[in-house]
Amino acid sequence: MTLLLILMDHQSYLVHKTELPAEQLAAEIGAGDWSDASWQGQWINELPRQVTALDGLVIVSVNRPKQTLPEDAPALPQVNFTARQVEILDCLMQGLTTKEIGSRLKLSRRTLDEHLSSIKLKLEARTIPQTVGRAVALGYWKSGRGR
Repeated sequence: MTLLLILMDHQSYLVHKTELPAEQLAAEIGAGDWSDASWQGQWINELPRQVTALDGLVIVSVNRPKQTLPEDAPALPQVNFTARQVEILDCLMQGLTTKEIGSRLKLSRRTLDEHLSSIKLKLEARTIPQTVGRAVALGYWKSGRGR
């Protein structure tokens, strides 16, 4: 199963699950050929978009015509993460649940929650999907890193 995360703008996103492999889904969306009977995804084929495929996750950043950045747009903000926060971000990007992350990194639920709160605060995110989307959009995670 692949999770599709569509970033509409800095505050809005859509999430969709599909049985297509991540690479196939990303290729279809990138080529403008994607549709899913259970979800009306046709409109995405008509918008400028950037597609990133990760392990079991496809992230689509939609650029609506009025949202394009000018050439002299400010640089993306620099966020400094601790080594532990990077480990947690890597686990989130792999699609692990908080329970799985706690087990893998040998963290208590409370300690993990504190790290997640700090990561969300640094990325100005409120939810895990928003955290993942912003981390990818800002270039803090690349497919295959940390493995």
